[in-house]
Amino acid sequence: MNITYQKQSFIFSNSLFVFVLFLLGSFSFNVLGQDMIITPKEKLSPINEDNKIEIIKNEQDQPIKINFICNTSGDICKSIDIVEQCPFENLDFPKVPRSNFGRQKGIQYTRYDLSNVPYEKVIGTLLPHVSGAIERPCKPYATTTNSSAVNYGNYTIIRYSFTIEGEAGGSIAGNTYTQMYNKKGELVFALKNANTGARSIKITDDGRYLAYMYGGYGGPHGDCIVGGSSPYGVKVLDTHTGEVLVNEQPGKVYFDSVSMVKNNFFVVYQHENGVIEARFFVPQKNKIYHKKYALQEYSKLLEITSESMVFKAPNSSADKVIHFFEKDFTQKPIK
Repeated sequence: MNITYQKQSFIFSNSLFVFVLFLLGSFSFNVLGQDMIITPKEKLSPINEDNKIEIIKNEQDQPIKINFICNTSGDICKSIDIVEQCPFENLDFPKVPRSNFGRQKGIQYTRYDLSNVPYEKVIGTLLPHVSGAIERPCKPYATTTNSSAVNYGNYTIIRYSFTIEGEAGGSIAGNTYTQMYNKKGELVFALKNANTGARSIKITDDGRYLAYMYGGYGGPHGDCIVGGSSPYGVKVLDTHTGEVLVNEQPGKVYFDSVSMVKNNFFVVYQHENGVIEARFFVPQKNKIYHKKYALQEYSKLLEITSESMVFKAPNSSADKVIHFFEKDFTQKPIK
């Protein structure tokens, strides 16, 4: 893993876009086909007041701006225009005329017409880390860009999702750019060129660990995938070091999100035989806890605490059945 360090300014550039960070002391590197930017803690301003984070939305309930408000003075100490800073605007591709957008309201990011663009240029520019894409071409047709912003309390995450649609419809590939800001509006962490997508993002209260779900591209029938494979999976990252702590591809199971329960990352896998598997990723303890349940048993779940899962008792002899992570779950170290 190559890490570069610059004392004054960092210019983040590849064939996708050039993004200039006027930020002192940022690290940038590539891990498992994705680029990261990390601002070391000592380079950030002291968070000595509980600043307010205000997300401004348009009439369509889409976030368009973030204000970081100093509680002591009431002044806006920083603003981020979510639409204006979208990294997927002004790319060197033919644009789809806005007249073709139909009656779309709200944010209208640029859509690109890839139908006549050489395949090598599409891959090299938009999907720089997709292995095997050139060997297994899949005809791109157009693109769609979306953005979101979520306030997690101590941190705010902006996510830009760039999806490539196939000639026969459906999403065949994607690129996600994620930025995490502290209450001062300073960029703490960024994840760029996540070519398998990054959604259902969750972070721990201290911002140290970030988890997300990825994959699932394949066109309308699941058989047209840029790069030849896009399995579903979940990753857990250390935002201080950039280390990928967990990269799990569970195979033939169904799951649709990553949840945060009592500051633990929580995923539910539904196996083909109907068995439900509860998995907790707890990087603070360097542990993964997991346990399988029959569907009928899992349906009696009442609550999840910081150390257990609580179920309704199957008979009247007891009110509850408690399964403790440390005692009743299978566990293994993350690393």
